[in-house]
Amino acid sequence: MGKGKQSPKSAQVQAHFVEAARALILREGVEALTIRRVAAEAGYTFASIYNHFEKLDELLWRTRARMIEDLVEYMAAAGRLDAASTDDIVLVFLSYVDYFLERPHAYRFIYFHRLDAALKPSGESAASDPLAARLFRTFSYLYAQGLRSAEELAAITKAIHYGVQGVLTLFMAANEGLTADQAREHTKTLVLHALKD
Repeated sequence: MGKGKQSPKSAQVQAHFVEAARALILREGVEALTIRRVAAEAGYTFASIYNHFEKLDELLWRTRARMIEDLVEYMAAAGRLDAASTDDIVLVFLSYVDYFLERPHAYRFIYFHRLDAALKPSGESAASDPLAARLFRTFSYLYAQGLRSAEELAAITKAIHYGVQGVLTLFMAANEGLTADQAREHTKTLVLHALKD
């Protein structure tokens, strides 16, 4: 964690830097982000960041976690985290796709920008997927009805999640001419096929 004290004021300043980094990433992409730009966005001198974060990647791990919270809040606001049918699961993943179609810089940052794994906050492994558990919960009705085992649901969740990320990657790369509507349609097809009996 940062070398600064963990007082309420320090936590508040850290959160302010996280929000500044988040705003810059959403507006211009992570490539435009520097310590000086984050400090200016937050209204502080660039040296003050180092009172709270030892390195830029430490700040970016916190920013990444905050942006994943944004995604979960977006999906929850759309009423999409608890599913009771296959159609509901399609809507869950369509809201996931819509979030990133509206925020392409967030997708590129979360899934393409390499961060120093040694600086990841304690309690999280470098390979952990912070969204996976929340997505797994979406499928719990299948387990409750005895239609799928927990192991099957974990595999299905991961396969759909990674498949949808592939669709988004093709859209973001813009090399295949994939439109937003096609990305949504591919997502729907992928989910329906993955959940077929």
